[in-house]
Amino acid sequence: MNTLFVKDCVQTDQVKYVLDEERPNKTDKNTVFAVFSDSPSDGKFCGLVTHHDVSLHPDWIFADLCNKSSGQLFVTPETPLEQSLVMLDMNGRELLPVIEQERFSGIITKTGIFERIVNRKQQLLAESHSSELQIKEEYQHLLSWSDQLEQLHQRYRELLACLVNISADHNAKQQGINVLAKIVQCHSVSVQLLDSDNSIIDTIDIGFSSEQLTMIHQCFTAHRHELPHEPIMLDQFCKQYGEGKLSMNQVLIIPILSDAHIFGYIVLSEKISSNPFDKNDELFALSFAHTLSLALDSERKLALVEQARYDLNYLAHFDALTELPNRALLTERLQQAIKRAKQEKVSQALLFIDLDDFKRINDSLGHMVGDEVLSLVAKRLPKNLSQNDTLSRFAGDEFVVLMSHIHEPLDAANVAENIISSFEQPFLVDEQEVYVSISIGIAFFSNGLESVDQALSDADNALRHAKALGKNQYHFFSEEMNSSVQNHFEIENRLRRAIADNELVLYYQPKIDIVTGDTVG
Repeated sequence: MNTLFVKDCVQTDQVKYVLDEERPNKTDKNTVFAVFSDSPSDGKFCGLVTHHDVSLHPDWIFADLCNKSSGQLFVTPETPLEQSLVMLDMNGRELLPVIEQERFSGIITKTGIFERIVNRKQQLLAESHSSELQIKEEYQHLLSWSDQLEQLHQRYRELLACLVNISADHNAKQQGINVLAKIVQCHSVSVQLLDSDNSIIDTIDIGFSSEQLTMIHQCFTAHRHELPHEPIMLDQFCKQYGEGKLSMNQVLIIPILSDAHIFGYIVLSEKISSNPFDKNDELFALSFAHTLSLALDSERKLALVEQARYDLNYLAHFDALTELPNRALLTERLQQAIKRAKQEKVSQALLFIDLDDFKRINDSLGHMVGDEVLSLVAKRLPKNLSQNDTLSRFAGDEFVVLMSHIHEPLDAANVAENIISSFEQPFLVDEQEVYVSISIGIAFFSNGLESVDQALSDADNALRHAKALGKNQYHFFSEEMNSSVQNHFEIENRLRRAIADNELVLYYQPKIDIVTGDTVG
C-alpha cells in the first residue's frame, strides 16, 4: 500500500477561524476553533481549541483556552500518516494542526486518519475485487501494519518507563541504554560523553567490542571541532570530513545536546532485523538523548553552583594576593584555640609579624613589586612553621601566626629566630634582589588564649616594642609593656583634650649669653 500523507486527509470544514481575544459563543461539539492573533487571514496562528476545551472553561477567551490546550506540536502536508498517528498517540492528542510554509492550513484527527486508511483500503479492495489472493494479501498487510503499530506503542511505553528514571548517575545511564537497545532492537548501544573541549571523558556501552569503540573514539577525536548536531550515520559522518568509509555498517549517531551545547552522543549499531535504522528509531533515540541532556545539564549547573559557593567561601576566608587565611579565618581559628585551651589547658602563642620599612619598597619600586614581595614572603614564612601552626595575612604587610601546640616560650622564640634568619636572604623580583627584614611581637599564654582581641592586642604591643628597639628582632609581651602602652595612650588622650579645651599656656624662656648678657634664643 502506497504511503499516505497528511495532505490526503486534511480537514477544514469543521474549523472556525477566531481571534485570540474573542470568547466562544454557543459551539457545536464537532467544531474546532483555529485561534489567531491580530487577524485570521494574516495573523499569527496560536493553536487549536476544541468543544471539550470550551466546555471546561466556558468563560475563558480563546487565548487562555489555546494556552491551556495547545502545545507546539504540528504536522506538515508531507508528514506520513503513520508518523502523524504515532505523534497523536504519543502525546495523547485527538487532533493536530497542519502547518504549510508557516501558515495554518487545516487539521488532522485520529478519526480522519483511520477513515482515510479505511477508505484507502476499500479503494484497494474495490480495485482488486477480482483477485481473492490479492484481497487476502492486503488484509494480511493491514493486520501486519496494525501489529507493527501496536509494537510501536509498546516500545514507546517502555521508553517512557525508562525516561522517568534516567539521570546522570552511571548506573541509571547503564540501565537506560539497556532499555534503549531493547526498544530500538539493535545489537549495540553506547553513550559517549564529552568535555568542554569535545574530548571523550566517559563511555558507557553494551555490545561493542573494544576495537569498535576505538574506531568510534578515533572518529570523534579527529573531528571534535566539527561535530554533527543532527542524527547521522557514522560512515557518512567520517566520509564527509575526508576519512573515508569505516568498516562498521549501520552505525547511527544521535547527539545529546541542550541549548546547542553538546554533552556527547548516543551510538546505535546494527539492528537485530538487519534493516536500516528508520525515523522511528531516531525518534526514540532522540527522546532518550533529550532526557539525558536535561539530567546532564542539571548536574552541570549544580556543579557550577557548588563551585560558586566554594569560590565565595574561599574569597571570604582567604587573601586573594597571598592565598593565606585572612583575618576572618584567623579569628575563627583563634576562637577554636580558645575553646581548646579551656578543655585541655594547653600553652599557646601568637606571633605578630610586620615587614620593616615596607612602604619604602612600594614608594621606590612600585606597588606591583610590593605585591610580589608579599606573595614571596607568604611562601617563605611557612617553611619555618609546623603543620599545626596557622599563618594568616592580617592586613597590608602584617602577618599573624597562631601556634596552638607548644610547651614553653622558647618554642615560640626558636620559631621567631628562624623566621628572622630566613629573611637574611633577598627576594628575587624581576631579576632584582630585594632585601626585607621583619620584626615580630610574641604573646605567650601558658594556659591558652582567653580573648581574641586581647591576644591580638598583646602581640601587636610586643611588635611595636620590637620595632622601637631597632627592628629586625622579636620581643615578648609583658604586663609592664601593656601598662606603658596604656599610659602612653592616656597621656595622648589627655593632651588632645587639653588642646581642644584650650588648657595649654605657652611660656617663653629666653636664652642669655652669660658672657655678653645678650639674648641669643
